[in-house]
Amino acid sequence: MMHAEKKFREIRKPFVHRDIKPDFLEAHYNLAIAYKQMGNLEAAIAEYRQAIRINPGFAEAIYNLGVACQKKGQLRDAIDCFEKFIKAASPKYASHVRQAEEAIRRLKDSLR
Repeated sequence: MMHAEKKFREIRKPFVHRDIKPDFLEAHYNLAIAYKQMGNLEAAIAEYRQAIRINPGFAEAIYNLGVACQKKGQLRDAIDCFEKFIKAASPKYASHVRQAEEAIRRLKDSLR
């Protein structure tokens, strides 16, 4: 087992035993990031989706969900996420909006 994954399991253990509150936004978002960094895209996607259920306008989670879906090969879901991100993003995310627009173009081309 990789050192990072072992460390993550140790850190996560107390939360697993007490269950994370379904509405604890930061916990789900941070778990999603950790799972994504470990390469567990399926778990990351589930946690991003939970964070978005709690806060449907959470632009960072929407964008990162799009990236995870794209890496997992869920191209239509990725397009949907990037489109939602563009609508939800504030001006501080201008560079990410451009990246999302470019990703949408590439993904749509690959689906043709």
